[in-house]
Order: sequence, then structure tokens, then C-alpha cells
Amino acid sequence: MSPLDLDAIRFPGQQSDERVLLFLRRHWVSFLYISLVVLMMVILPIIMLVFFNLLGFDLQGLVVSVFRGVESAYPEIRAKQFTVFLFSAYYFLVLSYFLVLWLDYYFDITIVTNERIIDIQQSGLFNRSVSELYLQQVQDVSGKQQGLVQNLFGFGDVIIQTAGNKTNFVIDQVKDSYKISRQIIDLQETLIEKNKKSADDAVKVE
Repeated sequence: MSPLDLDAIRFPGQQSDERVLLFLRRHWVSFLYISLVVLMMVILPIIMLVFFNLLGFDLQGLVVSVFRGVESAYPEIRAKQFTVFLFSAYYFLVLSYFLVLWLDYYFDITIVTNERIIDIQQSGLFNRSVSELYLQQVQDVSGKQQGLVQNLFGFGDVIIQTAGNKTNFVIDQVKDSYKISRQIIDLQETLIEKNKKSADDAVKVE
């Protein structure tokens, strides 16, 4: 995969002198958990069919008998059609569920610029929330990795403590959370130095 071109990234509300420095998504391992659940949903009907066959339970015969009971013409054909419909509907729902989860994962984005942090959270197909935090409001930044999986694959949360009584700003399950937290601190210090220098220059001009 080619490296991401940060200079080519644009987002609504971006200022003319604002540059994207970090473009973050949740680590792929965090989506692996969801994928395993969906995989279990895919193979569950197959497991159930094998299990009932081992017990000698004839599901197809049961469906045929139901259609015979309602005096349906060609009950064997109707039973097969009904079975195909049930399986098709089930797998359509599973695929739709996986698609929604994938969109939630892919469009959950955090953008760090030289001025602020923008967190975009996708919820379902049609809901999206955008939060932002200016670097000047940051008081403290820490990285956190919990459990064997996060430490093994090197990802975790970045917790940003803000000024005042605001709720902490959390960047969830990103790669190299310790490194990201250090970079945000460095960006804040650079911005503070820049603003201080601009203020000193303004005083000298006066």
C-alpha cells in the first residue's frame, strides 16, 4: 500500500493555512473481532445442519410435511423454494450487518492538524458526528494499551485531557498510541511557541 499523501487530504471547514499532519483510523485488529463474529454467523446455519443430520433429524422432510399440511401443490418444490428463501434472507441480513460495521470502521476518522484535532464518528449508514478540539485547549495527552492483544499488535487509546470541565477527548484503538500522544504534545508545544513568537514580534513592532 502506498503511503498516504497528507497534503492531498481536504475536509470541510479546513482553514487556508491549516495542514493535515496525522490521519488516523482504528487499528485493523479492532475490526478483526467484528469479522470473527460475522464469520460465526455465516457458518452457524451449516453447523446446525450438520448437527441435525448427525442426530438423524430430517429438516427438509419437516418442511415438506408442513407444506403438505396446508394442502400446497407440489409440496417438495415449495419446501425447497422456502428453504432457499430462508437461507438467502439470512445471508442477506448478515451481509448487510457486515457492511454497516465496515462503514462504521472505515469512516471513523481522526484528523490532527497544526491547529486542532477533528474526530469523525460514523454511526450506521446515515448518522455521523464531528467533534473538534483546538490544540491550545489540550492540557495533557497519554497513550494507553491494555491487554495482550493491544500490547502484541501495538495499538491502544490516546486520552487527551482538556482545559476546564470538558470531557476527555479519546482517540480509540489507533496504532502506536504512545507515539501519537507524543506527537500531539509536540504539535501543541510548537503551536504555543509560534503564537508566543508572533505576540513578541507584535510587541516589538508597536
